[in-house]
Amino acid sequence: MKKREKGKLRNDHMKPYWEKEMEAIRKVVLSGENILSSHILDQMKKRNISVQEVAATLLNGKIVEGYDIGDYFGYRNPDIFRTVACELSEYYFIIVGLAISYSGSAVKIENLNTVYSRSNLQKRFYA
Repeated sequence: MKKREKGKLRNDHMKPYWEKEMEAIRKVVLSGENILSSHILDQMKKRNISVQEVAATLLNGKIVEGYDIGDYFGYRNPDIFRTVACELSEYYFIIVGLAISYSGSAVKIENLNTVYSRSNLQKRFYA
């Protein structure tokens, strides 16, 4: 199991492709495809996060972290993992973790892994 490097806030795996990946994420959201598993819906309910907030995050946010297969600290991720963040109001962020894969050059959204909100994050990290 890998550990997060001391002082390293995020990983930039395949960063030049993040905008292409965000385009694929937005396309899935706009298509109306259901990508909300029962696990994510449970997390949203417990954390008082609405479907609209998750959709707004995926449509307007940006990728702030990227991990290759097996590189996410504390978890053996079987897919590429991305963290998408969006500031919905001043210092109120929604953060969505999702798994993606590539089929040739096409990006596929595998699933949403986690969702949470923060009101006290350092803006520079997610800006």
